[in-house]
Amino acid sequence: MNTIKQLENWFYSHCDNDWEHDHKITIYNLDNPGWGVKIDLKGTLLEEMTFCPIEHGDSEDRKATWIKCTKQETIFTGLGSYDMLDTILSIFLNW
Repeated sequence: MNTIKQLENWFYSHCDNDWEHDHKITIYNLDNPGWGVKIDLKGTLLEEMTFCPIEHGDSEDRKATWIKCTKQETIFTGLGSYDMLDTILSIFLNW
């Protein structure tokens, strides 16, 4: 199954006519260039789970492949170079 389909399924599994109104998944572009992903975990099993931060590469080098994934409170945040969106989503889904 591809990453987008897995994310769709994860999202849908939490939709209960309430959760989806207040908790968002946001995918956006960065200006260095790169990708950002924020996923609100409140009300999910992941809300209480520990996430070990992942960080590789140099985000200041426009030509470098880099990634940084963290969890703060109930928000998963993934940031990465232009070629790392699928990897960010895979890290989240495999967690």
